[in-house]
Amino acid sequence: NGSVAYGLEWHVISLLRAGKTINDEILLEYYNSLVETVKGWTVETTPTNIERCALAISAMDKDITDVDGVNLAELIYNNTALETGSNKLVFALLALDAAGVEIPENALWSRNAIITELLKYQTSDGAFGLALDNLVSDVDMTAMCIQSLAPYTGFENVNDAVNDAVEYLKRT
Repeated sequence: NGSVAYGLEWHVISLLRAGKTINDEILLEYYNSLVETVKGWTVETTPTNIERCALAISAMDKDITDVDGVNLAELIYNNTALETGSNKLVFALLALDAAGVEIPENALWSRNAIITELLKYQTSDGAFGLALDNLVSDVDMTAMCIQSLAPYTGFENVNDAVNDAVEYLKRT
C-alpha cells in the first residue's frame, strides 16, 4: 500500500546511515507506526525487535528512552531473554551505544555483563557463533560481534577476542 511502517527498520537505518535524505512526512509516518507498535512491549518482548527499532530511532536522531512514554533502552537492558543468542547481545550493545544510553546500576544487564556474556559465544577458532547450545563458527556473527565490541577493545579480554575474530575472518 506504499506506507512506511514498523518492519522497515533496516531500510530506514541503512538509508539514514548512508547519508540519504528521507522526506520528513515519511519519517513521521514511520515513527508514528513505531509508537503504536511499542506501546504494548515489555521486557519480555523479543530483544531483536526492540533493538532494531532503537537503532532506527537513533538513526532518526530521536530519543530511544521516550518513544511516546516507552523507554526502549530500559526494555533492552532489563530484557529477560538477552542471553539467548549472540545477535541479541550484539544488537543490545549497538543500540545502547548508538543512543549513548547510561545504564542504571540496578539494571538486569550492564554493558560489562553484556560483553561478558557475548564473549561466551566465541569459538576456539576465534569466530563467534549464534547459539551456545550449538556453537558453530559463523562469518556474519563474527563480523557483527567485532562491530559491537570495537568500542571496548581497551579491555584486554575484549581486545584479544576481537583480534582473534579478525584473524578468523582473514583466514575465511
